[in-house]
Amino acid sequence: MDFLHDLLDEAVSKVPGKTAVITKGESITYKEIAMKSLQAASYLKDNGIKKGDRVLILMDNSIPLLYLLFGISRIGGIAVVLNPQTSDYNLRYIIEDCSPSMLVVSHVALVDSLSAEIKIANIKNINLHMDEYDPTPFDSKCNLLPSDLALLVYTSGSTGTPKAVMCPHKNIIFCTKAISAELKIESSDVIGNFLPLSFDYGLYQVFISFENHATLALESSFSSIELLKRIKDWNITVLPSLPHLTQGLIKLLLREKTPLSLRMLTNTGEHLPKETVHELKDLLPDCKVYLMYGLTECKRVSILQPDEMAKEADSVGRPLQNVSCYVIDENNQKVPPGTAGQLVVEGPNVMTGYWNNEELTERVFRKTAEGYALYTGDFFRMDDDGYLYCIGRNDGVFKQNGYRVSTREIEQAALRLEGIEQAAVLQPDAQFEYSMLFVQTRISPSQIRQKLKFVLEGYKLPPYIEVLDEFPLTNNGKIDKNKLGNMRLKRGIKSV
Repeated sequence: MDFLHDLLDEAVSKVPGKTAVITKGESITYKEIAMKSLQAASYLKDNGIKKGDRVLILMDNSIPLLYLLFGISRIGGIAVVLNPQTSDYNLRYIIEDCSPSMLVVSHVALVDSLSAEIKIANIKNINLHMDEYDPTPFDSKCNLLPSDLALLVYTSGSTGTPKAVMCPHKNIIFCTKAISAELKIESSDVIGNFLPLSFDYGLYQVFISFENHATLALESSFSSIELLKRIKDWNITVLPSLPHLTQGLIKLLLREKTPLSLRMLTNTGEHLPKETVHELKDLLPDCKVYLMYGLTECKRVSILQPDEMAKEADSVGRPLQNVSCYVIDENNQKVPPGTAGQLVVEGPNVMTGYWNNEELTERVFRKTAEGYALYTGDFFRMDDDGYLYCIGRNDGVFKQNGYRVSTREIEQAALRLEGIEQAAVLQPDAQFEYSMLFVQTRISPSQIRQKLKFVLEGYKLPPYIEVLDEFPLTNNGKIDKNKLGNMRLKRGIKSV
């Protein structure tokens, strides 16, 4: 298995009639989605798309998005999946950055403001004429190599503009298989994906599901109240989650105690407090929780097995098989176990750099004899047994009162306090001399400060605390610190 579309074709060879994907409105078998992907490949070829061309997909989670994705792979194109909520500014930047040959949308209104320089196709029109395209397999390899790019995945950049991680076929296949082996996904599983496919965590649920001949339950948009209903109606057994999604599920379960088929929950993106894990286990004792760490630049680094959690609750596990990790100091020298420093990752999970950004690529990705080493910018320590412990982001470490302080450490301390539902820290910048803690709670700022004094050294206490009713989230479901920064600017700061 060398290419992205091989995941689909192998599933067809083993379980052609099995339901591959279910959504709120329809379902499709592996054989049917493979045929649709071949027709999509024919459509793309007839419209001049060839190996190496970028195709932007601006669509909600849907079955057409999936067969378009695999169709692009068949002809050697490079898929760029974007969230329909992508801002006009970022969409224009991405178009200029990757120079796509085609943009496929679900609603023309999404791109009304764009010029006619780029070919725009409406997926509804494509579907109307899909039967006109030949689903007979052709030479889909088209001189394609495993090292060729399958995806560009855009992530937030430190400069405020998106950056695209280049993802080759072989690296995607390795990550898919390595993650599947650690999680032990079964063909009988129903993986509930409530995450946007523009988010690599969401997109890989497709690959993992197809690799294991499971069924993917795909949702495009939903309210938190619907979450429990979807899990029950679709008999979801595996839930890829983020902390706010897990906390929302817990609240629903506390109100409506009901048995669920859920046997596994995975977490990445942000830290899941161990208190939240215990709450979930009390409500769903048969559900195993997997804590994971990774970056788009290397997909997945480590996974903590559920039976290791009692001993290593603060760890994100050990590196995946065939993945090597080590910690370095400011002089790029390896440090002894237990010493904090920047985490470096080597292995076939490491992607090949940033599209159209050689300077950043050379800074973050270093060539090795077997591939690339990724300098993550994350501060970690590793113990004698190889377990990884995240201390914080490189750009989340700042000086306060002359001491180095981690935003992650303050956030975790706040989340350990009873009654705190969510927490985020903004570090000092050119406009603000001190850090600021935002919390979602009913506790007053003065009470929070008193409680924090018991879990943080005095020099680490944030001078400013603001209580929010609800946190702003990005399209990928993460806390939107840019919007928090705007709040800090607009509301002014109240000392406590």
